[in-house]
Amino acid sequence: MHIDKRLETIANLVPQGCVLADIGTDHAYLPVWLLEKQRIARAIAGDIAAGPCQAARTTVAQFGQHEHVEVRQGSGLKVLALGEADCIAIAGMGASTIISILEDDMEVAQSAKLLVLQPMAGAASLRAWLCSHGWQLAAEELVDDAPHFYEIIAAKRGPAPAYSVAECAVG
Repeated sequence: MHIDKRLETIANLVPQGCVLADIGTDHAYLPVWLLEKQRIARAIAGDIAAGPCQAARTTVAQFGQHEHVEVRQGSGLKVLALGEADCIAIAGMGASTIISILEDDMEVAQSAKLLVLQPMAGAASLRAWLCSHGWQLAAEELVDDAPHFYEIIAAKRGPAPAYSVAECAVG
């Protein structure tokens, strides 16, 4: 399976051996690719619409991963039980949609060890929201996949470092 630079960069931020929830999975390329590379234990591929869920089931079947990927139709994190996923990936949506998904099921979001997020727009507002809601920015990547640039943010539970104006001026 071949995936584009954007998905490969997202995949590289997913921790080895984790249970991945790919929210807004579309074709389930991310979880299937990670399983093919033996990088994750299993995955839940969720999407709100029937068409993408069917496309995901087709990809899962094509690559013989039906024992390792469960495709679930539903809204955002509602497809997950509390603590079911170590890592949650949400990609290809605007920051406001990503924030809404996280806010709608904050307890489920907080039960994950890592969020890997790729907003199509509004990355600054997503960073600010994460930092003000108990998430620490663990890694960030910028992907040049012409004709687009994509910002990818990995966040883990924990407070963001606090910087005062005086600390920023020193140095």
